[in-house]
Amino acid sequence: MNLVNKFVKGLIFSSLVGLSFFQGDYVKRVEEREINNVNKEIFIPEYKRELSNVLMKFQPDNKYQENLIEEVLNYSDVYFLTPNFSNKEKKQFFRNLDKEENKITPLYIEEKGRLRQAWSQDLFELLVTDKTRKVIFPNYIGLDSSLVSFTNFLKKDSIEYILSKNNFEGGHLVYDYFNGKNLLFSGTRNVFLNSLAREEKIINYKKEFGADSIIFFNINSDETPLFHLDQCFTFVDSGKVAILNLNNYSLEDFYFEKEDELSVFEKEFYLNYSSIGANQILISEFIEKSLDYSKKMLTNIQNKFTKLGYQVYSLPASYWQILNYQSYINSRLFADEDKRKILMPIFPNSEGIYDINYFKNKKAKEFFENFGLEVIPVINKSWEKQGNIHCLINEI
Repeated sequence: MNLVNKFVKGLIFSSLVGLSFFQGDYVKRVEEREINNVNKEIFIPEYKRELSNVLMKFQPDNKYQENLIEEVLNYSDVYFLTPNFSNKEKKQFFRNLDKEENKITPLYIEEKGRLRQAWSQDLFELLVTDKTRKVIFPNYIGLDSSLVSFTNFLKKDSIEYILSKNNFEGGHLVYDYFNGKNLLFSGTRNVFLNSLAREEKIINYKKEFGADSIIFFNINSDETPLFHLDQCFTFVDSGKVAILNLNNYSLEDFYFEKEDELSVFEKEFYLNYSSIGANQILISEFIEKSLDYSKKMLTNIQNKFTKLGYQVYSLPASYWQILNYQSYINSRLFADEDKRKILMPIFPNSEGIYDINYFKNKKAKEFFENFGLEVIPVINKSWEKQGNIHCLINEI
């Protein structure tokens, strides 16, 4: 993948409803509204749900998820979307995991097109409410024969599923119930073909998800945002959101972080783009522009949450780590009996060692512990493929 590409927007609906000249019609409308409120399904965010019915997608090199699977199996069985691989590969896979086969159920799929590269979180959004569970596939997936094993499984367990009229990736949709409203948060950049106007997307999302409001995060730019929304923020409790923060991070910080703290990606960056990058743009100018854009996006996210009434908590970030897709925010919060826990990725130090006491890992751990969360550190190398824990996990 071109390195530069890795770095590299609404119309809000309003309607005026005139009061009926006839009192009877007005009363009827009030009654209908009250009935709708009574029957309304309420969004249940991840931190209030148990870790159950976990679905993951087989990756060719399971080192990107084997440690995560080990932890997940302590709380849930795992359903694995996988191509039909041989018995030899299967035996080796379970031998590496050192777990009983019956805790992992394969669901065979035909890997083609986007399915080949997509991670579990990209494939669909699981909407969990106080009454139902619903799988919502993005429009680009298409429910053809390649997913028949999976959709048959959903039918067998009476799980409703629909094909959205919108395109999205799972990491670009986050939802929460706050101040009496179902809120759906959406990243607006979709790399897959989608010519729908924003007002059409809003109509579709409201109908399909049952959302009261759709909150888009956007900067008027053609650049790629900080990857998915689940790289940028996560809800840590009711009305509380943790957001990556670059406010105090400068271009000087970027250049003067110690050389021995550079990761593999960073060294590769300087090796291949030591002076001039793509399109003859000076790397220093590109980094400055990219850092400024990332700051604006994170500030945009923070301002919108503040305006909505959320308590915002900032997790200071290193831009080196952001460029490496190393985000502690990209975790999985869940409820376990009376405790709230978080599967949090940890990242390597300058020597490539994954140590929870490495100061950046330790600071992130302490940050989440301040919310009363039990932190389960996971050595996970999926950042090398541009993702983290939340990208790998979905549920059904």
